[in-house]
Amino acid sequence: AQYSGLGSTGIEVFSKLTVACNRVEACVGVHLMTQKNKGRDLQGALLYDSKKYQGEWPPNLPDNFNGETAKLVWSAGDNCQKDKLWCGFGPASTTKASAAVNLGWNGWESYVKTASEGNIPPLAISKDEKEIIPQYSTESNSSGPRLLYESLNMVDTSLKRIERLYSGKAKVIVGKIKRPENEPVATRIRIYSDGSYSTLLYDGRQLAFFAHGYDPLFIYDYKEVFKNVFDAGTKQFSKAKPEDIRSLSGALSLEGNNKSTTKINYERKIRTRMPLFKDWGHNGGPITVTAAIGTLSSGDSFFIEGLSRIPYVLVISAHGYIKKDISIDENEDKFIELGEIELKKALTLKIRYKTRIRHKDGLWIEEEGKKSASLIVDGVNKFLFTNERDGLGTKLALRMKPKHDGIEAGFFYYKANSFFDFGNRKLSEAPAWNDIDTSSMKGYHRAMLEDGHLYLFRIKDVRDIDIEMFFEIQQVD
Repeated sequence: AQYSGLGSTGIEVFSKLTVACNRVEACVGVHLMTQKNKGRDLQGALLYDSKKYQGEWPPNLPDNFNGETAKLVWSAGDNCQKDKLWCGFGPASTTKASAAVNLGWNGWESYVKTASEGNIPPLAISKDEKEIIPQYSTESNSSGPRLLYESLNMVDTSLKRIERLYSGKAKVIVGKIKRPENEPVATRIRIYSDGSYSTLLYDGRQLAFFAHGYDPLFIYDYKEVFKNVFDAGTKQFSKAKPEDIRSLSGALSLEGNNKSTTKINYERKIRTRMPLFKDWGHNGGPITVTAAIGTLSSGDSFFIEGLSRIPYVLVISAHGYIKKDISIDENEDKFIELGEIELKKALTLKIRYKTRIRHKDGLWIEEEGKKSASLIVDGVNKFLFTNERDGLGTKLALRMKPKHDGIEAGFFYYKANSFFDFGNRKLSEAPAWNDIDTSSMKGYHRAMLEDGHLYLFRIKDVRDIDIEMFFEIQQVD
């Protein structure tokens, strides 16, 4: 029974056929069709046991595939006419033949369903179709058959990016990890509910997972199971050795006021910046998970133990003060004393602004009137200047960052000439949108803000959106 319209690559076709075959007792395996144009021809087949199957041929679809309806097709072809290996020619009543073992379709890959497990383990068929090499172990549970990895649905997207973004210098890694109990896992990729993952990995990069109290889990060994797709199997964390466990201590205070009732929060986080892709920009910011949270008063001390040799960061924050991140050296031994950690008072800005937004192929959307906002610049808060969103649905905001006793404004997307300083002027003195002339002005990708100055933020063609905004800065004592 041959099917088409199942997906864009062989991985997706295989996943859907596997689900279908597991629902039918008479189905004994799955076959993926020949390659065309450097990819699959988007077809696959369910293999039936003629002794077990007693229904009308061709069989009905077992069910829709993951909510997508597949089309049942029959194809004659030269082999069907000449060798009678498999026939789909003519109406259903005349298509009685089926494929014998190791025969038919000029096979690229075939798979069998084991009677003991009830699931389909992938089996790679050599070119002469004589040697069957197991690639996966099977899994089953009381609720019925399931795919080997929930993450397989992301493989197609990654495969398409290999040539488009990386000129073939990358691979797709799939696998599964056993998570430690009661400890979050930090990694740059998504981990599915079954512990599986799927990610694009640029040549020379390394995939890693981190958990508090455990050694780093690096993924080194994997086997190629499809073209450019490698399976790392199931890995698990190892508890850190006693000699690799460290402790951390220090004291917290607020600038100029040790008697303040303001509470200080401290968080033990795991933060990884290990790049997976070709450059740092495509990886975005660091991925962080919170492993523990505590609250103290100014002047109190803290003691944290059980730190393994992974990338920890201690995050200290309090309302109205500048957040402080302290990275913990993975190579530092045993007792780590940080001393007194003081949080500095955050500056508060009053911002008057007006904006206009243009979506792809659309007209400018001008916000009505002038607006104002108050912002505590603590290293966390962002200046959200519109309710519009970009083409990916992301909120649009400027990042206001404390820097060198001042404030730096930036945007998530690095682009030259995004900010222009119009000097000590009021928002009411800003030129009309169509009269803006920055040809003689110096532009910046980020801007150190000065009290009382008027700025233009302008950026084009970022996620299908253009932005123009004038904003006036006033520092509040």
